[in-house]
Order: sequence, then structure tokens, then C-alpha cells
Amino acid sequence: LFMEDHTAPGSFVQIGGEGASASSALVAQLAAPSRVKGRVRWFSRPKGFGFIAPWPQGSDSVPGVGSDVFLHRSELLPPSSEQSGDSSIPLPPPLPGAPVEFDLSMQEDGKPSAVDVQQITDLSSVSSVGFATGPAARCVEKASIHLKAEGGHSVVGSFAGLVTGRHGMGGAEFVSLHLAKDLASSFHGRELGGSRGAKVALTAGFQRTQHGFVQYARSLSENSARLWLAAETSASACLVFGPDGEGQPLLLFASVGERGHALVIRKDGTVAARLGGSRPSSDADKQLSKDSLKVFEHGLKGPSISFPLIPGMSKAPAPRGFGAHAYSEKDGAAAGLVPEIETCELDWEEHAVLLIGSEAFWAALPCSEDEAAKVALQIIVETA
Repeated sequence: LFMEDHTAPGSFVQIGGEGASASSALVAQLAAPSRVKGRVRWFSRPKGFGFIAPWPQGSDSVPGVGSDVFLHRSELLPPSSEQSGDSSIPLPPPLPGAPVEFDLSMQEDGKPSAVDVQQITDLSSVSSVGFATGPAARCVEKASIHLKAEGGHSVVGSFAGLVTGRHGMGGAEFVSLHLAKDLASSFHGRELGGSRGAKVALTAGFQRTQHGFVQYARSLSENSARLWLAAETSASACLVFGPDGEGQPLLLFASVGERGHALVIRKDGTVAARLGGSRPSSDADKQLSKDSLKVFEHGLKGPSISFPLIPGMSKAPAPRGFGAHAYSEKDGAAAGLVPEIETCELDWEEHAVLLIGSEAFWAALPCSEDEAAKVALQIIVETA
């Protein structure tokens, strides 16, 4: 019995019979998976070839393979196996830094080459999420979201976020437990792809959670419902997926309630983009908040929602967040909460970290946002 030696493509080692080694370690080494992960180091679309750098580097790298594995466009496969026979779906170009998986082969000159190359479309599997929250915040755990990209191919996005409660944490607990599940349900079976489809599904997911939030309040006593709806529960969350039709990953940042925001951080620690953030309330926002209160008071049959006064303010602020934010009722059904959503094209090669913080976090930060970005990246690198 012979098996190809994955450390030297094209050569074979006997693992069965009289001449075989009895070492189980040798067999285990030779039985290593043939699919190799890497990142596109360089690719010329006009010339049709480029190079892949095996990834991760270090102790987990593939033995016998250096930093350059030749890639020819003829070896590019559709981004997911379900579309392998659909020629109508265009191949997204392999941009520098894009994660791929491939089989190793060998060129005539003995140098390694990549065959059956597929771009990795499950960004949830190649991304990590970490949280540092205080007593007034809860995290929305990382979730895998199945959706369509702009080119029509299927991808798996990575979703995570945080929820805060300005005047209580009951609502924050509810939203943190339901938001990711509601979002996944909103994406299920949706054919519209890319950022447009993702925005529609994100809005629907937040509205599902809002509907459940209000329905739960209906089951509470009058005092409990008043506290529940007046807690000003806010959420900031992100969805990262790709590659899209042009080969890039996309980031969608959604916020409801207080104006939390996010920083896209480059691998050198500088800030590439800022998403979300505070903006002054318009007269339309204030009127919408007043109308929302009337709807709630009518729909809940009694409880008058009193929002607590903030020290130094002469009157109660306009409500923000789940329960009393941009909510309207049409034909007796929840129809209203509209999150603010911003889109950002990411760079596989340059962008490394997304830092999300609540409005209170950014206000209490003892340094500038640029300094915070460098510290966050440094902590991640040291931890890794």
C-alpha cells in the first residue's frame, strides 16, 4: 500500500506490506488533509496568474511549502460547491489577501502549484470575536448568517454586536438573546443578494426582535411594562460577509437607539473608517418619538410610559431604542423599528479589526479614538 507524500508532491511512500513502517505517527502524518488554506498574495487579472501564500504561517504551516504557491486562473472554482455547475454565476476575482483553499500539485520545474482553488466564503470560520462589557451592556454572541452575495453565490457572514440598557438591563438581556436568531430567520430564503438584500434582511431582523420585545411587554404588569419600555435598550451590531461580485468583503453596521459607532482598523493600527455615531435629533425624530409613545400607551391598554429625568435636564428626553423608537402599529402588528445601517467595503489585505463601542464607551474613553484603535490591535496581537 502506497500513499502520496504530502511534503513532496509526486513522490510516494509505502505504508502497507512488508516494507512499511509500523510507526503510527508516520501514517498520521501522511494522512493529513490535502486541502490547504492560504491567502492570495498577488494576482494579475490580465495575465491570468498569481501566487498564494499558505496561511496560517508558523508551526501550523504546511511542511515543505514556502511562501509562494503558483495560481493559474484555469484552476479557480466557483466559490461554493452548490454552484459548481452553474456557469451563469461569475467568479469573483481573487484579490490580494483573500482567503482560499486548494490542493497542492507540482509544476514541471518542481515548484508547488495550486489546483482546484476555491475562495473561502464562510467568513465566520476565519474571523474571531471578543467582548469586554460592563454591567450596563450585554453581548450578542457571534453567529453564522447564510445569505447571497452580489454575484449570486452563497456566503456565510459573521454577525456580532452589543446591547446596552440606559435605565435597566431586562430589555438588553432579551435583545441579546433574540437578535441573532431573528436575523438568521430574516435571511432564510431571501433571494436578493449583496448589500441591498442584507440591509432589507437586517431591518427585518431588528423589527422581529422589536415585535417580540413589545409582545413580551404586553404580558407584564402595568408597572413592569412601563419600566421595560422605558429602559431605552439600544443595540449596535455588524455583519461581515464576502466575497461579493467584485471579490471584496462587505461590512454592514446597524444601530438602534443610542449612537454607538464602530472603527475599521488597519493592520498598522490606523483607523480606516468610522461608522455610526451621534447626530443631532431632528424635529421629525422628536415628533416620531411622541407618536410612538401614543401608540404604545394605546396598544398596551393603560401603562403611561414615563421616561426618567436625567440630572441637569428640565424635561425627559425623547425615548430611544427598542420599545419606544420609531415604532408604529399598522393593523395591529409591529411594523416600525428602523435601524440606521451603514455599508463599508473592506480590504482583505489591509483591514484587520472592527472595534464596536456604545455611546457611553466612546464618551468615557480616556484617550482619542486613534489611540484606542492602536491599543485594541496591540492587545489582539499580544493575545494571539
